[in-house]
Parts: sequence; structure tokens; C-alpha cells
Amino acid sequence: SFSWICEELEVRDDGEKQVNGSCATDTEPFPTGVWALKSDKQRLIFLGTWLGTGNYRFTVTAASADARNSTTSVDIELINEEPSKVVVSNFARKVNAAEKQTILGLVTPPDGVTIDDLTTTWTLAEGDLEAGQTLREVAKTRVELQGADLASGQRYHDLVLSLGAMVPGGTYKFLLTATLTSETGDTTEGYASVSVSASALPSAGVVAASPRKGLELETPFELVASYWVGDELPLKYGYETDDSVLRTPTANPKLADVRLSVPVATSGRGGGRGGRLLRRARRRRLSDEEEAARGNVTLRVVVVDQVGAKGQGETSVVVMENVLEAEALANLTNELLDNAFAAADLSAVCSAVSATSSAAVAAVGDPSRRRLQGADDEPSLLGGIVGSLAKAATELMNADPDAIEQTTVAVGGPIADPRALDDNSAFEALDMVNGLSASAGDVGLGSGESSTADAAAGAVSSMLGSALFDTPEDAASTGNGTRRRLTGSAYPYCQCCEAACASVGGHWECGEAGPEFKLDPFSLDSGTTYVARAEATDTKYDLSNTADVYLAVGVGSVVAAIEGGDRVVSVQDELQLDASSSFDEDINPDCGDGAGDWRANFGRRRLAHNDAHGTRTAGDCGTGDDAGLSFSWICEELAVLDDGTKQVNGSCATDTEPFPTGVWALKSDKQRLIFLGTWLGTGNYRFTVTAASADARNSTTSVDIELINEEPSKVVVSNFARKVNAAEKQTILGLVTPPDGVTIDDLTTTWTLAEGDLEAGQTLREVAKTRVELQGADLASGQRYHDLVLSLGAMVPGGTYKFLLTATLTSETGDTTEGYASVSVSASALPSAGVVAASPRKGLELETPFELVASYWVGDELPLKYGYETDDSVLRTPTANPKLADVRLSVPVATSGRGGGRGGRLLRRARRRRLSDEEEAARGNVTLRVVVVDQVGAKGQGETSVVVMENVLEAEALANLTNELLDNAFAAADLSAVCSAVSATSSAAVAAVGDPSRRRLQGADDEPSLLGGIVGSLAKAATELMNADPDAIEQTTVAVGGPIADPRALDDNSAFEALDMVNGLSASAGDVGLGSGESSTADAAAGAVSSMLGSALFDTPEDAAS
Repeated sequence: SFSWICEELEVRDDGEKQVNGSCATDTEPFPTGVWALKSDKQRLIFLGTWLGTGNYRFTVTAASADARNSTTSVDIELINEEPSKVVVSNFARKVNAAEKQTILGLVTPPDGVTIDDLTTTWTLAEGDLEAGQTLREVAKTRVELQGADLASGQRYHDLVLSLGAMVPGGTYKFLLTATLTSETGDTTEGYASVSVSASALPSAGVVAASPRKGLELETPFELVASYWVGDELPLKYGYETDDSVLRTPTANPKLADVRLSVPVATSGRGGGRGGRLLRRARRRRLSDEEEAARGNVTLRVVVVDQVGAKGQGETSVVVMENVLEAEALANLTNELLDNAFAAADLSAVCSAVSATSSAAVAAVGDPSRRRLQGADDEPSLLGGIVGSLAKAATELMNADPDAIEQTTVAVGGPIADPRALDDNSAFEALDMVNGLSASAGDVGLGSGESSTADAAAGAVSSMLGSALFDTPEDAASTGNGTRRRLTGSAYPYCQCCEAACASVGGHWECGEAGPEFKLDPFSLDSGTTYVARAEATDTKYDLSNTADVYLAVGVGSVVAAIEGGDRVVSVQDELQLDASSSFDEDINPDCGDGAGDWRANFGRRRLAHNDAHGTRTAGDCGTGDDAGLSFSWICEELAVLDDGTKQVNGSCATDTEPFPTGVWALKSDKQRLIFLGTWLGTGNYRFTVTAASADARNSTTSVDIELINEEPSKVVVSNFARKVNAAEKQTILGLVTPPDGVTIDDLTTTWTLAEGDLEAGQTLREVAKTRVELQGADLASGQRYHDLVLSLGAMVPGGTYKFLLTATLTSETGDTTEGYASVSVSASALPSAGVVAASPRKGLELETPFELVASYWVGDELPLKYGYETDDSVLRTPTANPKLADVRLSVPVATSGRGGGRGGRLLRRARRRRLSDEEEAARGNVTLRVVVVDQVGAKGQGETSVVVMENVLEAEALANLTNELLDNAFAAADLSAVCSAVSATSSAAVAAVGDPSRRRLQGADDEPSLLGGIVGSLAKAATELMNADPDAIEQTTVAVGGPIADPRALDDNSAFEALDMVNGLSASAGDVGLGSGESSTADAAAGAVSSMLGSALFDTPEDAAS
């Protein structure tokens, strides 16, 4: 049941609030009887006018039937203005301070207000964050967003706090404030707050162990946790040692029959990890010094509350070494497992597995314990432990999350040295992990307080070291304990597109799928959410797994366009206003006639349409009526003021005047509006068209037309339906046709800038690459072509411009008439507002894998593409993926221009040397740069830096590391990874050339050099892994520049292979249309050829002799 009270608040100068008494009774200010009627409901609803403006506190008491109750309150400010509505998350329970926290925020401006700006800001109103940090320091998202761009009329502004941002036991209030500036300049502020309490860590308890001393594996210990308290009950209790997990957290505070091993020194042998399981070396007795330093086995209880907050306590016991012969160890293992099965106790099985696995792994390979290895007719002891755990997982486990988690963690014990398992046991272990992972997903495991996902991933990682994953070459050499990774051809690449796949029952299916699934543009419907599912199958062992990703296809815009721009027309002529080039971004503009996307090549699109429909039929294939658009025109009369500005004087066309009755209604809904100028008469008019799709998306644009009595020259200029790249050269086409029958004495055509400011305040004459004015009577075929070409970077990104081409004709009689047409051009704003993050922040040259992620980037012409580079090399040319993983980096170098290759930003590199102290102080790190490119090529960039420590590799080690990186990339059939590996290793290989201590890298008579091998690997990737994807072609071409940076280091075969590869890549680049301003392919190919001129292939006979 509920009971509400209302109190009036006074806000003091320091912001503190003070209660001024009750604000609601049964008689005032509410209508009589209303408060009594409403104040015992769970939802209190009333009119704000009953209270009036001011600050109020509403407190509710919720009570159960047996009088248990709780009270909470909110403060409400009532104002006269209409603020934005702000909604934030509600946290009814405490949270785990160690986890990342997400607070949802949604802002909805009031209806009917045209927004000039909306600023939404998160602030911390109450509470102290960890280590005194500010909200900006712990926030993973921006705390302030500005602008008028809203999704569906709302702004989603979530606050994400980093791990450990809050203090356990702390209470916080976060405030989301929305400040709205309307078109009139008025501002209103709305806000909402959310209170969050972080659960205190479980504490005040102890853990006891008995007995205090025992014999390894034989003495049963008992652990009991007592007196633990926490905020979010009930608590769970897990137990572990420094080396293994004894039990994952369950509700039982007691753990009985624990068998322990003597502490060991570890050296990293083995593979598996599960929870805290370590990779174990063969066990040895601790030295007296080590025993004195360590002295016992530490037993730890991990106490977890309902939101995952963890406290811990520990105790210690003395475990004496038990030297067991092979037979005795096997018998003891069997006894422990038999006892656990007899009690049908899954937890006991897992505990026995953890206890015995350590001893069994340590014993593998000891001649005195050969029995543990198994014979022809029996599995090894470790195999038997795996089988017992698998049996327990099948017979004893149910859908209890605790049981699933503990069993998954226990798997890591017997597979810690996967080479000790025979094929059957290894397969049984993999099959068990597969089943446990599926069960974990069914019960929702994988959150921050569960170690199941980590344990399962560790088990799979460990099993990659088993004989199951040997290549045929490895199978013959398993005795050395090493393995190679699978290479190239075992994983065929397949580009899955509409031609290779079919839509079956509402989903796409590929008969021969590879690691990538691609569909042609417009294969998916806009405004629809799809689930893409990948299924990977191991046909040898009949194992499979799936992964899903949700694809939400956005809704595009309708773009209205009128050909010709503002212009002057004779009132005696027929006036044609053509909006047939308007288009819908959700409709495929390429109609399969070979002309391509009309937006990229307007002329070919028009010719294709004329061939199909004739020249008098409006529209282009994939645009206008053909795109399913409807049209609505309006006409307004304009008055031209003395300063040249235009003012609307009212409508100039209705269904009855000045047009013949019914004509305007007949014509004003067509994509092409055609009528006689005499129906309007001389004057200035504005024609506005609205193009709308069937689902009511629309766009509006207009042109100004001047009707005059004279016959002016006809002026036609380019039509720019989309934005352009300000960094590129721009060409605006202009065509002037004088009127028929006029003998020309002079025709002056002049380009002027009617609107907009050019870069650095330059004039049109300063940025034009062509003459802005042409004079004379010489015309080609009775017309004058007068194009305006602007130099690179003439426009300001984000700017809007209007260019006017005026034609002043002087006839033989001396009369002059002026015709003109204008074109509006918008330059795309550079992608901005984003960040790039790198992890880790510090690593070892060539060995540490870095990951780069670009987030929060926005731009005018979506979707965006993301490329990555350093000062010395291109890591990846731009693709749609904002993430780049497994990046290997080199130590910063000083360059002196030796060598030749260039590709993108690849530099000609000198032999690498360590930076001096002065250079290191000046530079200090490796700068990583993201280059973000929109659909017209406008580029924004952001950067971060990491510290890369020098890795002094001997020749053999460098060669092995290079081969490993390339093998991994081929095993994944990942062309991008091959290119990244080539870029990373080429720098080190080029630097090492000529160093006597690294002579191995030069190659011998019967083997190519390391650089030659890198060239060969890239050529192999270009042949086997590359398709007609422009991104892949571009990145591969850029990557060629790495290994050929010092062409003299290549033998003739490798140099020829590099040249042949560049030739093929150049041809492929031409086939897919690369070479525009936003592509570095042509530059990279030219640089590669230029570099190769320095190779031995191009030596003169005199050079060859010396």
C-alpha cells in the first residue's frame, strides 16, 4: 500500500533546499477531496496548476501487509516554460562498483519548437568517485553533446562509467540537464536525476581450515566461512588457492573433503587456463629458502553478493609432500573420483579433478611413472580424469548455473598440458567444453561475476596445443613438443554475394561460405532489422557452433533536385522546371544498364534513360517517377529590393489564375512542370518542389526564375544533387546558347560567386584554374562551353556556395541582353567529434598485439570508412570496420631517404637505429592515427599514442616471428591481416639488411631472403585471398611498398615477383574504378614502380659487372 506527502521547498543561495511546510492537504490547494482520493495510489497524477510554480518534494511510503515499509522521495521543480522532457535510468537496487555502469538518458524537446541548439550535459551532483577523479575522467562517453541533430526527434545521451569508477558503499546522484535554444533565441532548461548506490564489499568475516596440517592429496581438509555480511544478500562463497579454483561461488559456506597439493614453482609450461588455473611446470619440492618465504598453502574464500561485489579472506595450512609411485597416484585418483560418484556429488567430482590433475600433469614424462601415460589398450591417467569429468557433466549436472560454472572451471585442470592427452581424450575434452558453453548460454552465464566464459575460452585456447590441431608435418614431429599453425589453402576465401547466395524462407543462405559474407548494395530492405548468423562446422568430428549479429538497416533520405538552378528565361518561351533527377537513397540508382550510379555519372544515366524511354520522357533510371517519388509544386511571386535581396509577395499560381482554369492542378503534381511564360508575365518567381516517397519521407528545394521580354542566351550549368569533397578539384560545367537568328557582335560569359566564402578569404579569380570571363563572337557549333574549374581546397568544408554564370550578348544592332543560371554546391563537413583508442598503452616491438578502435565519429555523407596509419606506414586503408586488431608496431626511427618504395604515407626508410635521448624526449612514443573518410572523400582524423619498446631480435628470431605472423594471417584467410603483418615486419627486415649478425636474412643460394619471402607471401595472398573488393585491392597495393623499400635487398626473382604483383593490382584497381581523390591506390602503385627502378632488374651492363 502507498501513502504520499507533499512538501514545499525553498532553494537557498547556496543551492541547498529547505522544507517550508506541507504543500497539499485535503482542502487546498487541490480541489476539495482530491488529495485524499489520490494520495494512497501507487501512481500520483494531478495538474501542475493546482500547485503553481516552485520547488516541491514528494515522498512515498510503500508498506507490506505486515507493516514492513520503505520511504523514498523526489524533488520536482514546476516552471512556466515548456522544458525538454528528460528521462534517465531507474536503479532500484545497488550496483557492483567494480563493473562498468551504464546510465541511460533520453531527451525529448517539446512539440512545435524549432531547435537551434540542444545541449545535454551529465554532472555528478552527489558523491565522490574513486581516487577523487572527476566525472569526465571516468566517463567512457562524452558528458556533453551539442547541436540540433536529433534521431527521430529525440536525443539518446547515455553515460557509461569505466570499471571501478565508483567507491564500494558509496551513494551517487547523476544529473542530466537539457538546455534548449529555440529558433527565436529563447532558452529553457530541463533536467532529471538518478541516484545510484554501490554495494559495499562483503566483509567482517573469517575463513577457517581444519586440520591445520596434512599430507598431500590424502588428508581431507574442511573450509568454513563465517560471519560475513554484505549489502545485497544472500551471499555466495567460492574457494581457491594461488594455483587453482577449488570451488566457484555457491550458497554453501562450507567446503569439505578438500585435497591439496604441495606449493610449486611455475615456469609457464602447458596451456590451459580456467579461472585462476596457472600453466604449470613439472612439480619440484620448494627449496628451504622458498619454503621459508612461502611456508604454507594459502586458502582463500571469495564472497560474492547478489550484484557481484566481491570480498575475500584467507587462511593457511601446511601441506607435506607425498611421494607417490605411479600406481599409487592412479589408485588414489580413482578412489577420490569413485567416492564423489558414489555420493552423486558433482561439486566433489570437480574438487577431486582439480586436486589430482595437478599431480598427474606434473608426473607426465617421469620414467618412474610411465603407467600414467597409458598403454595401447588404456587411456592415460589424465585421459581418465577427463573422461570422469565428462561423465559427471552428463550424468550429474542440471541447469544450475553454479554447477555449470564449477564444471567449466574444472576442465582447465586435466588439459593444462594438452600434449599429454591422446586424440580421444582431447576430443572428449573439446566436446565437453562445447556442451558446457551451450549450457552456460542457456542459463545466462557470462556476466561480470561469472568466470565461465573466461574458463571456456581458456580451455579452447589450451586445446589448440593438442594433437587434434597438428598439421601433417607436425604429426611426424610431435616429440619435440612444438606445433605450427594451419596455413593458407586449408581455409578457402569466398565472397558471398547475391549471385552466390539465395534468399530462402526470409533468410540468406550460401552453399559455400567462407569467413566473410557479403551482399550487394540494396539487397536488404531499409528500416528492417536482420539477424546474420554464422555457423562453423568441423566436419571431421561433426562439431559446430553459431554466432549471431543484429543488423539494423537505417532509413535513407529523399533528395529533391531541380535541374538548371536559378536562371532568366524569355516570357515568350515555354518554361520547363525539371525535378526528375530527385532521388531516394533507399532506391537502387543503378539499373543494370552499364551506366552505373547516376549520382556518380549524371550524363551516362541520362543517356541510358533516353535510350529506354525517349528524350521527352521525364526522369532517369532509378530517379524521379522511376524511384516511386511523388511531387508537389508551389509558385511564389518575388519582389527584388534595392540591395538585391528578394522578398516573397504571395502566391503566383492557383487553380483559377493566372493559369487557365484547371491547368495548375493538372501540372503541379508532375516531376516536370511545363507551362507558357505568358501565363505569368514578366517578373521574378520562386518555384518550390517537394519530392516525397510512398512512406512520407520528403525533401524540398527551390529555384528562382526571372521572366523578361527579351530573348536572352540560354545558360545551362551542372547539377549537384549531393555534397562534394572540399579538398578535391571541382569542375562546374557551363554551356551558353545564344538565341536563334541573332547575329552576334560580342558574347561575354562571366562566372561569379553569389554566395559563400572561399578558403582563406580568397576571391573566385584567385582559386579558379580556368578564366572566369570569356569574350568574343567565336562560338563552337553555335554554342560556348565555359567551365569553371576550382583548385584543390578552394572551398571550406561544411560551406555552401552559389556560383552564377552570366551571358551578356551584344547583337549586331548594338542591343544587349543578359541571361544567367546558377548552381548551388555544398562541401561536405569533415568527419569529426570522434576519438580513437589504443590498447594496451605500452608494448614490445613486433610482439605485442595492439587494438585500435574509432568511436563516436559523425559526418555529412554516411556511411564512414576508417583507415589507420603511423608516421611511417599505412596499417590499413579505409574500410567500414572501425576496429583494427592485432596491430604489430615498430620502434620510431629517423629517416634519411634511402630506398624507394612509397605507398600512401609509407616513407623511404633508412636502416633503423635507436632514437637518441634527445629524439626520444622530443618524440617519446608512436603516434597512431585514424583517418575517417565519408562517401565523397572528405577526411577527418584523430590520433592517440602508445609506447613501443625496442625488441632486439637475432636473425633467426626475426625470421621466425615474421613467419608466425604471416602463418596466422593465412590460417584465418584474412587478407587484411596479411597486409598488416607485411607492413609490421618489413620495416624490421629492411633495417636488418646488411647487418653481418643477421646474414641469415640475406638468403643463400638455395633460399630467398626474408624480404623476398615477405614479397612472396603478399603475392600469394593477392592471388588466393583477394577478390574484386576495392578496399582489399587498395590495402594490398599500399602494403607492397613495405618489403620493396630497399629494392637492392631483393634478388631478381623477388623483384620480378613484386613488379608482376603491382602490374596485376594496377589492372584490378582500374577494373573497380580506383584512383579518385579518396584512394591512395594509384599513388602507391606509382611509388612501387618508382622504387623497383632501383632494383637489380634495371641494372645496366656496366652495373652488373661491378
